[in-house]
Amino acid sequence: MPDIRDKLAGRDSLDGDNLSAREEKPETDKEVALPIGLEQQAEAGDGSAACQLGDLYRIGEVLKQDWAKAFHWYEIGASLGDREAQNNLGTMFLEGIGCQADKAQAVYWYRKSAERGNKDAQ
Repeated sequence: MPDIRDKLAGRDSLDGDNLSAREEKPETDKEVALPIGLEQQAEAGDGSAACQLGDLYRIGEVLKQDWAKAFHWYEIGASLGDREAQNNLGTMFLEGIGCQADKAQAVYWYRKSAERGNKDAQ
């Protein structure tokens, strides 16, 4: 059965990939340039950019997977009103990924996301 980390990473089933033993990806100019641009957009108030940064850290294909950084950027995106970030933050709170599990916070963020029209959060 897939682990919640697989669900968040976009994998439907375990494909032999041990998430705790992932190979570290070397940083390249491309990897560094991409988040810098998104980070500037997120810091300028773009919730979608913050959510995209969360996705990059959550999935771990372009950047090294980092649950705490994913949580951080989803939290910023959620506070800026991005419904996808709100939904993903709810899941992280529900499962305690990158944060202390908190079901009340999970419900809060799922509701916020649903109120903004995210059908996945309903």
